[in-house]
Amino acid sequence: MHFQTNQVTAEPYVFQLLQSLTGGRVVVESPGDSYRGILIDAKPDHIAIKDGDSVFYIRTMQIISVMPD
Repeated sequence: MHFQTNQVTAEPYVFQLLQSLTGGRVVVESPGDSYRGILIDAKPDHIAIKDGDSVFYIRTMQIISVMPD
């Protein structure tokens, strides 16, 4: 049996930027929402932002902008 997997690859420069900001405070804009907190993880398909006791997982393809806070 043959399984085909689809792999989502973020834009390489965006992914590199997100990795460089990991561990720092960021502001991320996505359609309809804005997230502010510590970027705790950056993967090619999603990021994780911690704000207090909450962790938000955001798909990389939904990110409109990101900047250090």
